[in-house]
Amino acid sequence: MSTKRILGLVWVSLVMFALPAAGQTPDGITPANEGICDSLDSATPGLQGLCVAMCEAQDCEATEDPDTGEITFSPSCNNSSTQLLANYNKLKEPSDPPMPCVKVACPCWAAEQVGDIGGQSDSCMDYDNAAGLFGMEPGGGGYEWAYAIDDYTNGLMCLSNINPSTSKAKNINDAQYTVCRQAVLEECTRRSLLP
Repeated sequence: MSTKRILGLVWVSLVMFALPAAGQTPDGITPANEGICDSLDSATPGLQGLCVAMCEAQDCEATEDPDTGEITFSPSCNNSSTQLLANYNKLKEPSDPPMPCVKVACPCWAAEQVGDIGGQSDSCMDYDNAAGLFGMEPGGGGYEWAYAIDDYTNGLMCLSNINPSTSKAKNINDAQYTVCRQAVLEECTRRSLLP
């Protein structure tokens, strides 16, 4: 076998083994957020491409602080994430959804606090305009709740009494309402408190 043919086979073998490694996402898990941008196929032209570049290609996830609006990017995001998000928000029309991989936190509680509510006499509600988790803290420590409501008088709100130092009631936007409601319903489902 000629030297050229041997070198050619070696080169082809190296390329074949290198391609799967080159196709991996920043966290090494393939696929990444595949499909997270699919809901944008009928949105303003260009948004889906920006979403794919940030959320899927980079496996980027970010969190928006509900009080300051500050965005915290995960380690998998690269330097272009800030510009991709800025371009998305600049192009976005009011009817378009926010960037899918930027999660808005609920301003009334941290995610882990919902799981710490109550422990005695827990109950949940799930109505068209409201979702809530209620419970008595073990040892008579007080009544606790996390509640998201679309109040006809006051608009979208979240309310909480996780403990006396974190009691909150806030007006919130659509994205925050969705996150607050989802957090409550996921915890209610985990506790088997919903039919």
